[in-house]
Amino acid sequence: MLSKAILERIVYEIDAASSFFVRSKAWSSPTWGFSYNQTRNSKLMDALMKTGIIQEKRSDVICMLADWSNVAEGIFLTDQALYVHSPKNRDKKFRVPFHSIKGLDYNPIPDIAVLKITTRNNSVHTIDTTLWSKRNIHLFLQIASGMMQLDEEDRRRLQKVDMSKLTSNTSTGFAAGVVYGNVSNASTLYGQDKFGTARGHGFAAERANHLFDKFTGKDARLVGDGNDKHGADRVVNKVRSRPNIAIADPNASSNVSRTVR
Repeated sequence: MLSKAILERIVYEIDAASSFFVRSKAWSSPTWGFSYNQTRNSKLMDALMKTGIIQEKRSDVICMLADWSNVAEGIFLTDQALYVHSPKNRDKKFRVPFHSIKGLDYNPIPDIAVLKITTRNNSVHTIDTTLWSKRNIHLFLQIASGMMQLDEEDRRRLQKVDMSKLTSNTSTGFAAGVVYGNVSNASTLYGQDKFGTARGHGFAAERANHLFDKFTGKDARLVGDGNDKHGADRVVNKVRSRPNIAIADPNASSNVSRTVR
């Protein structure tokens, strides 16, 4: 799992790049805030914690997307889970821990956009609120769960997310955490042949390094993912190199091909 410090920064930066707020209705007075920049409404936080909805500590709530400025209803994110508690949503109340997410299906069709979340026990939860950006929620959950199944729009938004102020160690931890923090997700997404063979560490290492590049402001992309010997290369700022890499597993090493341009 990624740390709270990383997750709260990511969700804040996603909003800064493209707001979670979409539009208001006559029946609502929405408000939103983040722990990262201390913009959570304190009275609303008091009301939220009194409901007993949130299983984590108050300090672990990293984002609130509230339908009302004075009622504890809406969508809430902690460093562990997504909470929906809103009569304005199709599924009125549910909690999904990030580590339990098996699938994320986002339909971007305007006016009927829907995000469906499938868990490891095959429960399916739907977010269809018109107040908040399902696209942004989808992007955050892709990162928090370690799935990283990004479409073109996700990648466009991700390029606007500025993580460059984090230390390199923190950013590397973020990248490695995404790839290695949920190996069952990763092996499901990319196939056991990618992670369960001698090539596996190199395959994952390239993704960790690729994410590190993206979140430290570099122009990066993966190429040659079908390479049998070393796996994907990386193209970063038009500089080329091929170092040896070992990430996350101190007992493993891999001659991973990296292309850095």
